[in-house]
Amino acid sequence: MKTVINRDQKPIWDVEIKWSNRYISRPNELKNLLAFCQQNDLKRALVTTIDQTRSIEINGLHIQFLPAAAYAYTVGRRTFEQKAL
Repeated sequence: MKTVINRDQKPIWDVEIKWSNRYISRPNELKNLLAFCQQNDLKRALVTTIDQTRSIEINGLHIQFLPAAAYAYTVGRRTFEQKAL
């Protein structure tokens, strides 16, 4: 799990890295993610998959499922763009 923390040392969003599509049909199995988001009053989280994209809401938490390759590309591109500044 990757958590981004603001200057006040409070989590602002969370990413759960998975190499599986199973959690799209079984989001309740993401127990640690759900508990962490609830404890920290987070409303959004991202979970990587093998090759599927979907958005769901569970217990007031919006979960975006995104293929790991797409997520890695996005992180790499943003890192490259920031270094270019």
